[in-house]
Amino acid sequence: MNESIRTPARLGVAGFLTTAAAAVAILFAPGCGGDDPCQEYVDYLCDCGASNCDEVKNTYEGADAKLQDECENTLQDLQAADDDAGEDCAAVGGSDTGA
Repeated sequence: MNESIRTPARLGVAGFLTTAAAAVAILFAPGCGGDDPCQEYVDYLCDCGASNCDEVKNTYEGADAKLQDECENTLQDLQAADDDAGEDCAAVGGSDTGA
């Protein structure tokens, strides 16, 4: 009986591709890869026609890391409320963009 033992040298291309695929998956995982939750929050509100769009831009664009969690949580809450209402922008009170 011939038993094949995989050594690091035998992994070769398959090992490299597996490692590369894992690295790409981590890079594009939620919360990674340079996401800016505050910019997403600003875009969401302004795209929905929020009356305070300019104020929100001034407050959150270029926000420091301390505000990023707040933006992410607030955006998730707005999106969840929109999902519950079955339409876009319901939680903001703006028009439905259909986006």
